[in-house]
Amino acid sequence: MRIESPANPRIRAYKSLETGKGRRERDRFQLEGLSLIEEARRAGVKLETLFWCPERAAGHRETAFLASLPPEAEVFEVTERVLEHMTSTVTPQPIAAEARIPGGRLADLALAEQCLIVAPFETQDPGNLGTMIRTAHAVGAAGLAALGNSVDPYSPKVVRATMGSLFHCPVIRRAQPDEFLGWCAANRVEVIAATVYADDTLYTAGLPPRAALLLGGETQGLPEELIGPGVTRLAIPMPGGTESLNVAVAAALMMYEYRRQHPL
Repeated sequence: MRIESPANPRIRAYKSLETGKGRRERDRFQLEGLSLIEEARRAGVKLETLFWCPERAAGHRETAFLASLPPEAEVFEVTERVLEHMTSTVTPQPIAAEARIPGGRLADLALAEQCLIVAPFETQDPGNLGTMIRTAHAVGAAGLAALGNSVDPYSPKVVRATMGSLFHCPVIRRAQPDEFLGWCAANRVEVIAATVYADDTLYTAGLPPRAALLLGGETQGLPEELIGPGVTRLAIPMPGGTESLNVAVAAALMMYEYRRQHPL
């Protein structure tokens, strides 16, 4: 079937996934570009509906990929005008998909005697969250829990920023801080808070083998009520005198120091 109107119900349904409300109601998210779609499929993400524009396809990769899909796969051709309406990028990719959001619960995280969970609190910038997910994947973290009112990990900008790491690093959406801290205590995961108000630094303290790294938001940092008596405070040295670091940079420093102390 070929779709020629941006007002087509299938296109409106796809566009609804640009919003958090649409993703919650339909339990789906957008994927744009063959590389990202192929990576999602390899990781076991369920592709629900695909759209492609033959006029924009540069070679045979798209047609070969579509031919490899099972017969029940739902595939629509779209015109260039429809494709441009569907996407938010300046140069639209010739193929897009609706994919099922993987189930993400704290209880599903695979915990070993040595494991790392990254827990940013109310990250608002899609690029920052995407970078943290990508870094967590790179260091082999057990998962990332986006705490509080964080940007949705399955929003289009975050998905693009992860460069496919979203499909390989388990991600928990909008976990409640109290629930997360309780889960850590119940599972013998020690919580490390990154804060400037600490006597010990990341490089002078020994990090526990089962650790959760708690990181503050871009503007307000970590609320004091989250740093309870069972939470270890650590500072990242900044001898140059700056007041703070970008949260994705701070997260990367902490993740790689953890992995240095606990190599795989």
